[in-house]
Amino acid sequence: MDNKHTQYLLLVKLANQLKNATDIAHKCAILDRLPHVNEQLTHFFPNLNFTPSIALVIKSIIAIGQHERVFGKPQTKLTPELEQLLAKLWEIEDFYSEVGGIIGYQMLVYHELITSVFENHLQEEFRHPEGIDLNVHTRQVQKAIIAGLQNLNTMAEIYPIGGAGDRLGLIDVNSGKALPTACLKFQGRTLLEQLIRDVQAKEYLHFQIFHQQVNVPIVLMTSHEKRNRDLIIEILESNNWFNRSKNRFYFCVQPQVPVVTKEGKWAVENPLMPVMKPGGHGVIWKLLKDEGILEQLSSKGFKKALVRQINNPIAGTDHGLLAFCGYGISKDMYFGFASCSRAVKTAEGVLVLREKHDKDYFTYTLSNIEYTDFGKYGIVDAPVSHGSPYSKYPSNTNILFVDIPMVEKKVSINPFPGVILNMKSKWVEKDSSGAEYETTCGRLETTMQNLSDSFTQTFDKKLDDKLFEKFKCYVTYNDRRKTISVAKNKYDENKSAIETPVGCYEDILRNAYQLLQENCHFELPTYPEDGLVPIFFNYHPALGPLYSIIAQKIRGGKMCVNSEMNLEISQIDFQNLFLQGSLVINADQVMGHTDHKNHLLYSNQTGKCTLHNVKICNRGMKPCPRSELWKSSHDHHEMLHIHLIGNGEFHANNVHFNGNHSFTVPDGHKLVVTEDVEGLKFSLNPIDKPTWQWAYQIDENESICLRKEIT
Repeated sequence: MDNKHTQYLLLVKLANQLKNATDIAHKCAILDRLPHVNEQLTHFFPNLNFTPSIALVIKSIIAIGQHERVFGKPQTKLTPELEQLLAKLWEIEDFYSEVGGIIGYQMLVYHELITSVFENHLQEEFRHPEGIDLNVHTRQVQKAIIAGLQNLNTMAEIYPIGGAGDRLGLIDVNSGKALPTACLKFQGRTLLEQLIRDVQAKEYLHFQIFHQQVNVPIVLMTSHEKRNRDLIIEILESNNWFNRSKNRFYFCVQPQVPVVTKEGKWAVENPLMPVMKPGGHGVIWKLLKDEGILEQLSSKGFKKALVRQINNPIAGTDHGLLAFCGYGISKDMYFGFASCSRAVKTAEGVLVLREKHDKDYFTYTLSNIEYTDFGKYGIVDAPVSHGSPYSKYPSNTNILFVDIPMVEKKVSINPFPGVILNMKSKWVEKDSSGAEYETTCGRLETTMQNLSDSFTQTFDKKLDDKLFEKFKCYVTYNDRRKTISVAKNKYDENKSAIETPVGCYEDILRNAYQLLQENCHFELPTYPEDGLVPIFFNYHPALGPLYSIIAQKIRGGKMCVNSEMNLEISQIDFQNLFLQGSLVINADQVMGHTDHKNHLLYSNQTGKCTLHNVKICNRGMKPCPRSELWKSSHDHHEMLHIHLIGNGEFHANNVHFNGNHSFTVPDGHKLVVTEDVEGLKFSLNPIDKPTWQWAYQIDENESICLRKEIT
């Protein structure tokens, strides 16, 4: 038995004693039985007295043999640096108390280091999970969409946004300091704003159909990494909390954990400076329980929640999230995964249905296996069939549906789901002679999606289509390009654009191309050989977000190669639009107006634009490198720009706009553009209320239909 196994067995015994101890004094007494603990405590901290909690922390560091690395040399006084370190160590001790504190944490590290094969006491089989296909517009899918909308007032949204984003390489141009993922400006907006826009688009659609104001609570798990929490607050405050009630935001802070080498040693930059990183998003459930956030949400009537990661701005496309949540709500599910095909060799986990067969029963668990653990579980990252780009098992996209009261129960049993030791970094160590050598290092992480491992169900026979109705965990499947395309790596023109902002933006453009061609029946240029999208169509999600709604607002037309249509507006009526060049429309009020508190109230007091049989020809965008398009900061030679202030309206029928044009319509006015043999004519008239609006209604087929009402 090697040293790691020996250390692991010792720590298991010690951790079990500590987690069952009645109080801190009892824990200290347990550690005092170790002969070297008090000896080293006296040596490293002569003449210093500590509170019982800090004494427990120091004794724990000594017990796991990391005291020389962490403290360096004897500390004769309580310096600010030492105080700061001890405070961080206490956070680890306290947070991991259910497994034995710091000693329990180190025990988990050794367990992962020595576990090379999956330990399985029952015969186990991995099955491809059955699920609901959202690509097919069946009555079931339509009902799920409506259920998702109708029950929006019972849903919360949870965003783990504490990620360091090291692979993005974000730098503050003013300070030169590294920035976290949440600060990435994608299409001119932070990734956090992208998520908020998706929420508000759903709330606005709910208002249009059910005529009720909904304000979905948003839970943010931040961290102290790269000032993540402070920068998130700055984003919210600088955007006036996105015109939402401040008390609808809930915060918790992801704890930092020590980085360890493959030998189990803590990585240390200098004495009193162990390397710390966020400990994985799986801590979110325990944090939400410890902070009382789950209880608060439940007490206010929010029973279900959608979980999204910040680096995947594409997830809100079309009906995917609404149908995913609607199905979970209508079936009163406990846990759900929004999934899709998994591209081979991507840094994504897979979803499996784990089947264990004992003599008289079958046990099932819907589970995630991280890509870093494929070898451990015998998963081969190979195509499902020869030549296919996709793997055998579907992707874990980290888009989750949870039952809040049930999560609160399960986290008490399984506070640290999906423990993995992600050893993907390099570290320079010194051997006994002082010579430097490179080793691998990483941190112990937990995965939020593996809370599903707690939802195990047992049946007396194999799971089939009928029994699936009784299974309380579920999967939905959607087109990959509508489900996941992440921006987590810095773009390198010599490598694939997948998982970079460039690749993510190109997927957004491909979706938009499909929307215009297949739903709006536009004539579009064909893709060139390099595969880049030949047109640029960007829109505010409140325009739909459902493709079926957008298709009722934009009906037929043509876009020429390299043309751009940018619609920051929700209320439009386009029919037979020809575009060669750029059309940019900005409405100041996209979804309604603000009250005296500057909170957004959904209403029909919005900017509106009608273009019927309109032809637009201009020189459009200036050439822009592929690597810069996703920033949406490109310049124009010419464009048609329409700016609608307040509830300003723009109307053009049978008009040809040639060259550069810019129109600003004041609040409470309607600008009508006509054309005769003498050219364009303009008529600006005051209006005391909107002159038209779309009326939304649900038909007998559970579809959302629009009817234009003249007011």
